Parts: sequence; structure tokens; C-alpha cells
Amino acid sequence: MALLIVWAVMLQSVQPQPHATAEGSQPLTAISLAKATGRFYLSGDIVGLYPGFRAPLVISITNPNPLPIVVDWISVKPRDASPGCIGRLVRAVGWSMPILVGAGSTQVVTTHIHMRPRAPDACQGATFPLIYKGRAHLA
Repeated sequence: MALLIVWAVMLQSVQPQPHATAEGSQPLTAISLAKATGRFYLSGDIVGLYPGFRAPLVISITNPNPLPIVVDWISVKPRDASPGCIGRLVRAVGWSMPILVGAGSTQVVTTHIHMRPRAPDACQGATFPLIYKGRAHLA
């Protein structure tokens, strides 16, 4: 069984829209934009992959900012578990639909991940780190 350990890495800055308004509030000002930290966090993991197996991958999106954000896309890149178990043996599907994440809250999305059938048996039980990247803007 393969274990995928996730590095909750961020990722990219929140890109504000110049004239965006938060739902139910006044237009964003330079002061309100300055209060946003400009970061969001992605994490998720899966246990039990083996050659040829496909499984759901649940990705948590955490917005620590005081304003809601819209995440535009997420990519997931498996890294090498060892010299014989390279990251290309695992394929993870990213996310490409906008998702609203409220201020100070977490949302989840589900994609898929699988280990290629040609992966050596030695990769069963290996740990493949996952690197997440994404882009968001203020809602």
C-alpha cells in the first residue's frame, strides 16, 4: 500500500480584482486589501495506492484571510518516493473550476489519483510527497 504524504505548501498569492466587491459589503478599499495575508493553503493525502489502483483524492482549501476568495485552479504534482518509485508513476488530477472559500474557512474538493499499472511492486507501501499549487483572487 502506498502512502502519499502531503506538503501543505502555498502556493501563490491571492490576486485581488481591482473593483471587486465582497458579497453584502462596500467595494474593497486599499485598507481592506492590505488586511488580507495573500495566502491560502492546500492539503490532502491518500493511503493504499498500488499499481493500477485509482482512488478519490480529497483536497482541503483553507483561507486564513479576513475576506472570501475564489480559487481558480489547483494542481497536484507527485514527487519521487525513491529512485525506483518516481513521481511520474502516480497521476493526480487537479481542479479547474472556481470555488468560493469564505473568510477564515475551509472548503474541500474531490479529484482522483492513481498509480500507473506499470509501477514496480516495490512502490507498494512507498511514500510519494504531493506538491500542491493553486491560484485565487478575492471574491
